[in-house]
Amino acid sequence: MRFTLYTEKTVAQCLSALNARMQAKGSAARPALEGWVEKNGRFALSVSTRMLNRFSRTTHLTGQLERRGSVTIVTGRVNDGAGPRERMLVSAALGLAAVVLIALGEVVPALIAALAAAALNLLLAGDRQNRDILIAEVRRALKARETPPAAARKQTGSGKTAVAARKPASAAKSMATARKTAAAKSNRKPAAPASKEAAADKTSARKPAVSPLEAQSKAAAGATNPLFTEDFGQTSSVDQDG
Repeated sequence: MRFTLYTEKTVAQCLSALNARMQAKGSAARPALEGWVEKNGRFALSVSTRMLNRFSRTTHLTGQLERRGSVTIVTGRVNDGAGPRERMLVSAALGLAAVVLIALGEVVPALIAALAAAALNLLLAGDRQNRDILIAEVRRALKARETPPAAARKQTGSGKTAVAARKPASAAKSMATARKTAAAKSNRKPAAPASKEAAADKTSARKPAVSPLEAQSKAAAGATNPLFTEDFGQTSSVDQDG
């Protein structure tokens, strides 16, 4: 069985508390514990209890202490054993096997199966009892709980709130950037074409202006043609009279 506990004590304080507990003498209320501790946070504990006042069962627990922020996390593993229901199922299965073996004439294997059922029942019951003792002693010595302390939960909650607050800000920034990009694209569109009158004015403005020499030559030609026409008309009238 694996377990996880939380305590506000430091790793050094936890190791000192475990060492003090192992040095304490056993009593009827609190049995003696054996084991070792290391500076890196590793430790091991073991307890022995008597079953049916005749058989002794020793169960071992190994663990690791790790400091995270203001909390020390205790992780470990211990033999779980079995509860009354599980032990009953194991005993029934082995008892049925013994009956079948006896029916087949195998007396010795049947006796072995029956003894195995009784031994497993004691071992599993002893591990379950010792497991509860070891975990309870660890929790008492380290003042540990199965849930993180309130301070750690507050820190975790504030961290989540800060992350959640950052997300809307980043979304707002992305929206503002998208709007600026759209506005820049709209400003890049070509201007509307000018009106026809403006186009005509531009065309007329593009025509070259008449030079002064050309204007004088045109004026001279216009002045000469009428005189020539009058002279021509007079000549023709004289010819008709003659």
